[in-house]
Order: sequence, then C-alpha cells, then structure tokens
Amino acid sequence: MLLTLADSQLWPWAIDNGWNFLVFSIGSLAFFGMLYAFVNHFSLFYKKPNEGSENTISISTERQSGGITAHTVIMHGDSRTPAPARPYFTFPKPPRFDTIGVENELRLIVPLKNSGDGVAVEFKSLILMQESDSNVVSFKFPNSVVNDIPPGESLFLKTHSWVFNTTEMPPWYFLIQLTYRDSISKTLYTDQLFYLKWQGYSGGCCHYLQLDHASEEQKARIKEASTGALSEFLLGVTPP
Repeated sequence: MLLTLADSQLWPWAIDNGWNFLVFSIGSLAFFGMLYAFVNHFSLFYKKPNEGSENTISISTERQSGGITAHTVIMHGDSRTPAPARPYFTFPKPPRFDTIGVENELRLIVPLKNSGDGVAVEFKSLILMQESDSNVVSFKFPNSVVNDIPPGESLFLKTHSWVFNTTEMPPWYFLIQLTYRDSISKTLYTDQLFYLKWQGYSGGCCHYLQLDHASEEQKARIKEASTGALSEFLLGVTPP
C-alpha cells in the first residue's frame, strides 16, 4: 500500500521534471552549438596581425584631371596586396615642367619614390624626348645615383632647361627607362619604362605643364624612335 502511494506521487513529479530537464538540455546544446559556429565563422575573417610585421603596400596609378596621379596605400598587417619583394619606383607626384629663371624657361622634373621593399643600388636612368611629328629622338638625358635608395626614399630626375618664345608648341613624347639592382640579391632590373606625353601649348607659353600617359598608338611610335638609344643605354648596364 505504501509502495503504491509512493509510486502514485513519485511518477508525476519525475515525468514533469524530467521533461523540463530534457527541454533545458536540448536548448542549451542548441545555444552553445550556435555560439561555437558563430565564433568559428568569425575567426575565418579576422586575423590578428603579427607583432613586428612589416606593413604591406599597394600601389595604383590612375588618370586624374588629365595627368598622372600615383597613390600609395599602406595596410597594416594585411598580406592581400604585398609590396613588391624588390625595389620598385613610382611617381609620388606627376612629372611636369617647372618654370625657372627667366620667363618661359622650363625644365622637366620627374619625381620618383622607391615604393618596394628592397634597397636599390647602381641606379641609372635615361629620359628620351621626341617631337610628336618626328620619328627620331631629339634629346637624351642620362642620369645615375651613387648612393643607396632604401624603401620610401624619393629622388628627382631633371633635364636642362629651355626658353619657349614661340606662341605655339606641338606635343612631345617622353620615354623614361630605369635600371637598378637589389642590394641583397644583386638582381638587375631593367623592366621599368614610362611612356608619357606633353600636350604642348598654343596661344603662348605655358598653360599646361603636367605630363600625361601616352596612348597605345603613341607608345608604339615612342618605342620605334627609341630603340637605338635604349639599346645603347642598356649596353652600359653590365651584369655583375
């Protein structure tokens, strides 16, 4: 009789509380499962930067306001767009003619910056100029730098000056060839060439002094006219 009474009071309590416990357990497992999945998913998109790691640099060059604009974007701890594993030169500012001395006296200034992650040594450059209606090079300006050029260092290439007294000047084409070595690997780089143009002026000097990108057609004309001068220049760059 006592066993029957105990059983009649115990079973409803056990069934009711056992059901609550089962529901609570399933809910807890579902909650922690979702939390684990969320944390694991988030960790795929977040990577803590390594302490002391070098910044990565991406460089883009675009056309803006009729000229050349070079952008350097520094992304801390982000390896998606690494800096070139070598010296590499870009335009921090557009190449342009600067006025000097007397009125209408111009000189070409080409700013360069080592945007790579290697030190450049034995740096040499050649600027070639030709009139747009000519198939021969009119001027050659070789240059060299004896000092090392570390990453982030800037330098300027310059030509001699001209006095423009004419009321009109046809466009000019430019080719800039760079050669240099990596200070560690001693690798010789001759792959950086810039094809540019200056639109000249009409109605008096000088309204627009900035150089623009050359078109594909203009590039072909520049290459045709510059082949001999470039070959002569590169002959002077001998392997170690």
